[in-house]
Order: sequence, then C-alpha cells, then structure tokens
Amino acid sequence: MPPLSLLIKPASSKCNLNCTYCFYHDVSANRMVKDHGVMNDEVLEILIKKAFEYASFHIHFAFQGGEPTLAGIKYFHKFHNFVEKYNTKNINVSFSLQTNGTFLNEEWISLFKKYNYLIGLSLDGPEFVHDYFREDWSQKGSYKEVIRGLEYLQQGKVEFNVLTVVTKHTVNHIEEVYVFFKKMGFKFLQFIPCLDNINAPIDITYHLSSDLYEIFLKKTFELYKNDFMSKEYTSIRYFDNILGVLLGRNPESCDMMGRCSVNPVVESDGSIYPCDFYVLDQYKLGNILDFSFFEIFKSPIGSDFVQDSVGIPERCKMCSYLNICRAGGCKRQRNPDSNVNKFCDAYFNFFEMYYDDLVEMAKLIQSGYLQK
Repeated sequence: MPPLSLLIKPASSKCNLNCTYCFYHDVSANRMVKDHGVMNDEVLEILIKKAFEYASFHIHFAFQGGEPTLAGIKYFHKFHNFVEKYNTKNINVSFSLQTNGTFLNEEWISLFKKYNYLIGLSLDGPEFVHDYFREDWSQKGSYKEVIRGLEYLQQGKVEFNVLTVVTKHTVNHIEEVYVFFKKMGFKFLQFIPCLDNINAPIDITYHLSSDLYEIFLKKTFELYKNDFMSKEYTSIRYFDNILGVLLGRNPESCDMMGRCSVNPVVESDGSIYPCDFYVLDQYKLGNILDFSFFEIFKSPIGSDFVQDSVGIPERCKMCSYLNICRAGGCKRQRNPDSNVNKFCDAYFNFFEMYYDDLVEMAKLIQSGYLQK
C-alpha cells in the first residue's frame, strides 16, 4: 500500500477565534451538521487502528481545525497511546499541527518536542495587519496571544512554519509584513490566497482580486529574489515550488499539481472527505466507523472529485507557462463556468515579468549556490 497522509479535525469546526475570512467556518456552515464536537475515544481508536491496517511504510498525521488544540492535551496523549498500540509493523510515523497559537503552553511544547511535530502557526503579520481580520468572538484582536504562543515555540525549539492568509489588506502592506517576518527571524513562510465564500456574495472587505494578487506576487517575489541573491534566503513555499518544478521536481503543494487528488480529511465524527476545501455533505466518502481505508479510497465520489478537476481550459493550452502554472491548480480558485483559475491573469503577468529570473535562480540552486 502507498503511504497515508491524514488531515484530522479533532475539534471539528470549533475555534476560539472568529476570523473574518475563515474558509472552514464557511465550509461547515454549508453542511447539515456544522460542528461534530470533539472526536470521541471510539472514533479515535478505530481511525488509528484502520490507518495502520492500510499503510505499509509511512503515515503522516496532521491536525487542523477549527482550532485543533481545543480537543485538549488529553486527546493527544490518547492519540499517541493508540499510535504506539497499533503500530505493530513499526511503520515510520510523522506529525504536524496547524494552530492559531493562542493556547500553547509548556505542556503543549513538551508534547510537540517528544513526538517531533512540525507546527504551522497562523500569523498574518505585525499587529495592525494580523488583528485586522483575526479577532476572537468578542472582537478583540488575537495578536498578543499568538505572539505568546510563538515565544513558547521558539523557547522550546519546536520546528514551525508561518502561515499567512493573503487578503487585500495584506497586499496593501506586504513589504511591512515581510520585513516584520524577517525581523522575527522566520525562515519558512507560506502565503495562502484567501477563498471567497461558497454560496454567498463576495465579501469586499477581504476579497482578493486577480489584480491585487498580481501585485502581491510581484512585490513578494522581488523581496524573495533580493534575499536569495544576497544569500539571506527565506523560504516562501509558492516560489520554492516553482523553482522545484523548473528543476524537474514535482511540487509538494497539491494546489500546484494541475489536478486534484484525494487528500483524506477526517472530521471528528469519523467522516472522510477528499479535500479540506470540500468537507461538504455531497463529498463525503464514508465514515471510518463503517468502512476501511481500502473501501473509502474506492468510493466513486472520490474518483469523480478527481476527474472533475482534470482538463485544461482552451486558453491555457497555448500558454507559454503551462508547464509551471499547470492551469492554475486548485479548483476552489477556478471559475465554475470556464474552469479558468480566477488568478489566471495574475499568474500570466507575473511569469511574463519574472520567468527568466526564476530560470536563473533554478540554475543557481542546481549549481549549489545557496550552499557556497
């Protein structure tokens, strides 16, 4: 069997924050049950048992929400006890968790260090940028609590990446965001274009237009390139993936593969879905309480989900940058009428300006430039 990667939502859609642009708040509001509560022991044990029955040489367990730490530290200790109980074949196992950071303390740090977690910390920039959309339910900004959690990660020497949602507000302050991250000493950044709501009008307070995203790509790449050429390299996931593609590698980011795949998401009631952006009733592949992973991965809903993403729009077939853009990737960002990515013009104009720079940087990497 192939390796298995699971994205688990142990606290379902529960979150102590009420971020304006939260895609999972929107997704969960568009299904029959918005919040399944915290995953109980039966679901947790069966999930782990069946994961090890399926996989042969590696399993990656990732936790996300909502806010996954709301499941409580005892949940995670039970989880690791079940991993030890059912990993009878001594399969290689890795762990990651995405968090808003507000509940982190020494107990969480101890767990992360013991099991070598990679943490994704949601931080949108300096306080005036971060707090613009990332408030709690009393409309209080979360920046100070996030920074407190960040300090726990840093003091505990826990490996982490910074995850930043790109909105129109981010674009207006991207240089300040980047300088702030550099001053904080961050080396691994991931910028995520915000999603519009599924069945609601566009929210103009955070909506990211193609024109704005083009500005973001160009400004951010200039900063990235300047640091690269000065050998003060800071990883930005999207640009790293482009350079990897130019070097003949497959992108590790699924939204750059050119087609969807089934990346199983486990809701707290045991229901399995093909993608974090599609945890909707119509995309449910089955429930781990009722089916094995062997059966779940044979679901026609999953194969239809993948097949629906296949196909290159006519305007993309003759594009000079199809080999690296791959028709724009994630179908949540595609226009449902034309199948063309909403950011198509942004990508095209970005590559028109910087393709030669990207090729030159890829050649430098190949020559060992960053190691010299």
